[in-house]
Amino acid sequence: ISKSIITLMVKRVFLSISLPETVVNEIERVVDKLKRILPYGIRFVPQENWHITLIFLGDRTEEEIQKLIRSSEKIGSITSPVPVEIDSIAYGPNSRNPRMIWANTTPKTSLCLEKLSNLILQDLKNNQANITAIERVLNGHITLARLADYIDKTKLPIIDFKCLISFQTKNFTLVESELDPKGATYSTIADFKFQE
Repeated sequence: ISKSIITLMVKRVFLSISLPETVVNEIERVVDKLKRILPYGIRFVPQENWHITLIFLGDRTEEEIQKLIRSSEKIGSITSPVPVEIDSIAYGPNSRNPRMIWANTTPKTSLCLEKLSNLILQDLKNNQANITAIERVLNGHITLARLADYIDKTKLPIIDFKCLISFQTKNFTLVESELDPKGATYSTIADFKFQE
């Protein structure tokens, strides 16, 4: 089988929490302020791509995706909705090594998201699905912008916006990510509701 055919047989996927429109609007107000003070060379992520990643799973076959769907449906149905709190907007992963701009969740929210991720991964393991996380996001955040490599990081303005934006999740989502030179395009594969 040629490499091109194999490529067509897999999808690049991740599990995530979507944002309500009210939360997007609140964050957008801060982003508008950032755009006025930040230098050229910062690529802001479109609003429709804002999300909180639970688990990045990389390239997966259709068979693996079906196993992911079954485990996610099961865990969602027995898990209470996760309360999400966003408390700051700052450079990520930290101010000493700024590569992005993040809206950060509180440590309590990050712990809840990690617990949910662990339950899904454990269920996959119990069912011998042989699916592991490529990247596990232990510090919950929303990527709002990416910084170009050529930017002089020593001349960036200090940003550390304190805020308190909260919402109750109703579901989480399995998303396909397709990469192109302009950035990633996301499409929903499946939604999973939490226990009511």
